[in-house]
Amino acid sequence: MNDNDSLQSAIVTTGFSYRPERREFQGGMLQHILPRIGDIRRFGSAALDLCWLATGRVDAFYEEGLNLWDYAAGSLIVSEPEAPLEL
Repeated sequence: MNDNDSLQSAIVTTGFSYRPERREFQGGMLQHILPRIGDIRRFGSAALDLCWLATGRVDAFYEEGLNLWDYAAGSLIVSEPEAPLEL
């Protein structure tokens, strides 16, 4: 999370798998998370999501079932300005 203290006003980025069994789980998580946050955004790239997090344009990033290649470049960029990254 960035400096946004209120989860209720947080903008969270996320993404979805192409595999139906993962999408069902991700949809359930979204249904659980969405009422507790300000809003979500989906850009279609975990690396881009992490870049937006590093710049402070969004408050958090959550995605279940990522592969290393999905976030490798983004995690390097995020680590440069010392933004927190938990995998």
